[in-house]
Amino acid sequence: MISHVWVFSGLPTSSQRSAFIRQIEELRVTDVALMINPLTSASFTLSVDRVRQIEEVCWDLEEIAVYSHLVSWLRPSRAYLETAATRLRPLCLSTGVRSLMFDVEEPWTRHVAGEAAARSILSRYWRFQDWPCPLGATVITPRLREVRPVAELCDYVLPQAYSTSGTSTTKRPGVTQRLAHENWSVLGKPLVMGLAAWKLNLHGGLTQAGSMQTAITAVEDLRDPAVQEVAYWSYRWLLQSATRRDFVRQASLKARAGLSQRAALPAGPGELEETRAA
Repeated sequence: MISHVWVFSGLPTSSQRSAFIRQIEELRVTDVALMINPLTSASFTLSVDRVRQIEEVCWDLEEIAVYSHLVSWLRPSRAYLETAATRLRPLCLSTGVRSLMFDVEEPWTRHVAGEAAARSILSRYWRFQDWPCPLGATVITPRLREVRPVAELCDYVLPQAYSTSGTSTTKRPGVTQRLAHENWSVLGKPLVMGLAAWKLNLHGGLTQAGSMQTAITAVEDLRDPAVQEVAYWSYRWLLQSATRRDFVRQASLKARAGLSQRAALPAGPGELEETRAA
């Protein structure tokens, strides 16, 4: 069964923080993955104010029994990798995050030519050994040569198995997740399956809720290894749809109560608390 339901989010500003925490609490998700730096930044920088902002959000999430994860873009330069390790170690300790995750997309893949080049860069500049929390890599679903070496150094992998609208048969709900599992389970790492909360593929006349249900129950059926956690992209997209927000809330309540995603929730809050206690 799915035990954790995450949502990806940008970092809220100080003025947005109270509303953000309230909305996360209403969603009932178990985890929030916070994107802490911009895609466009060629150097790794965290100002004192930015560090404090991250810490305060993580501490607020802890107060409402939600785990936090820090997510950083990854770039293949010595300065970037070494500075990131230096700055992120104390931040992971002060926030008590559940993990540090690397987003291994264009800033990495567009500047690394092949698997051998990726391994060479990592062997020289990787400074994330003996890390104070687990490390993760979020990856697109194909096994790119440049991405695999990073994933091998991490403790878990989060494939972006997004069943979004389009003509590709591989992005259909239920199909995308099985292919992602096939591609990434070969590493022998625990998997957290990335699921879509935007532009959903409604193949065969599915409703939005039906598309999301098909995807999450497909994840629940995966074996060798089983996948017990899912992560939705993203909080911003959930704000735009009451239907998608309600689905994620229902999925989160089931996860918190130890119920299958195929199960119906008990009728009232009291019954849900009894189910969770049992």
